[in-house]
Amino acid sequence: MNNQNALFWIVLIAAVLSLSGIIYINFTSIINFITNAVSAFGYPAIFVLVYIVDLFEWPINPEIIASTGVVLGLNVLFVFIFAASADLIGCLTSFYVGKNYMANKVKNSCSTEKKYQKYCKFFHKYGRIALLIAMLTPLPNILFVWLAGAFQIKLKDFIIFGSIPSILRIGFILLAVSGIITLF
Repeated sequence: MNNQNALFWIVLIAAVLSLSGIIYINFTSIINFITNAVSAFGYPAIFVLVYIVDLFEWPINPEIIASTGVVLGLNVLFVFIFAASADLIGCLTSFYVGKNYMANKVKNSCSTEKKYQKYCKFFHKYGRIALLIAMLTPLPNILFVWLAGAFQIKLKDFIIFGSIPSILRIGFILLAVSGIITLF
């Protein structure tokens, strides 16, 4: 691995950790910002905020933003449509970032071409299931989206194992939140 490539990974990891730390420290303020934005601007705020969350690795998932809209009384179906659309576009954007900008960095991180091919073979064998698990759980899923792009997973596979499960997760959480709200 050359020095420029090592610097890229160090800066990327430091940026993600720093951003996560800042968000963790200011979590209440960020939740208040999300609540105020969704309260003031409604569905467009949900779209924009979900899109932004899907570009970077955050400790806030799109479901939190979408659920805020439901809690504030917005129509569940429209919240789902806006959140799912933004999630799809955001995930595809992150996938293409991985594909177009991180692929060479991943390749250059490997000391030999043989080692890179070994990692590619491993990712093509287990990457789809890892992506599916990441998208259905609270794991840091954008990292897996970037890796799916970097290891050149097929777009069809990414949509099946990445985007659709993420959209289903948003729908499930919104239904749960909506059901809980109707109990009160």
